[in-house]
Amino acid sequence: MKSLLAGLACLLILSACGKKEETTTPGTPSGTSAKEDFSSAEAAMKTMIAACTAKDKALVGKCFAKECEGEFKSIKDGSAKDGMWNDLFEMFSVAKIAKVDAPAGSKTAKIDITMKNPKNGEEEKETINMVQEGADWKIQGF
Repeated sequence: MKSLLAGLACLLILSACGKKEETTTPGTPSGTSAKEDFSSAEAAMKTMIAACTAKDKALVGKCFAKECEGEFKSIKDGSAKDGMWNDLFEMFSVAKIAKVDAPAGSKTAKIDITMKNPKNGEEEKETINMVQEGADWKIQGF
């Protein structure tokens, strides 16, 4: 038993060595983390996917633009109902980026993704509209 515990301790120490510190936000469930990166439209979309996978409501909210569309305002400010959060987490936790259309110098971009429809479980394609706010890229709507 002592050798098993010593082995586990060694593994934990070794796995911690060389790890980069990640920025996490409050509300991230214990044991998970999502890295925050809004430096490009694609990086922001990857942040959204990671935040949904980690069920990190605070970071998901940061992914949306100040002037986001309709129902997304409640996600941005954190007031969305549990059902909306669950649907969003389910859709985006398995999302894959298919195409990024971000013309150089433009303040807008479109990202095509494939994701799972939480109502019927089928794979769907969606276009995410992105907008640049200062140096950061955010989701406008979809």
